Amino acid sequence: NAHSSAWSGCQIATIHYNLHKRKKLRQLLAPTWCSFKEDKSITITDTVDWNGAKDLEGHLFLAEGSKLTVRCQVSMPPEAKISVAPGAQLILDGGKLYNDCGKQWQGIELQKKGGREGSIFLTANASIENSQNAIEILQSPPPGD
Repeated sequence: NAHSSAWSGCQIATIHYNLHKRKKLRQLLAPTWCSFKEDKSITITDTVDWNGAKDLEGHLFLAEGSKLTVRCQVSMPPEAKISVAPGAQLILDGGKLYNDCGKQWQGIELQKKGGREGSIFLTANASIENSQNAIEILQSPPPGD
């Protein structure tokens, strides 16, 4: 950007990192991630890497054929779920899924249809915390039911 007052992507990432990691600074933020908002749900339709902390406010859907790699902390709001469609992949590469408000979130649904299902891969230092059902496999009904 030609404007000297513009911030670079790296500067913004550093601000986000500090607001997420440092408790004193985080207390200055309005905790919008502590209440569930259906209209704030996110759908992943491509290959995406999350390397910086995220505070979600709704569900997270991984569409068929998508791939999400999480290498950071992701705070899920109460009542939210992660739904992984058949043929989609969720990879927790050292990532952490949790609720930052001391409440529970629904967990991860691996959808199954026919011989295909959503998949999840976790590395040794990945974690899923504060979830009612860490991972649940849901069988989709046959067409017409």
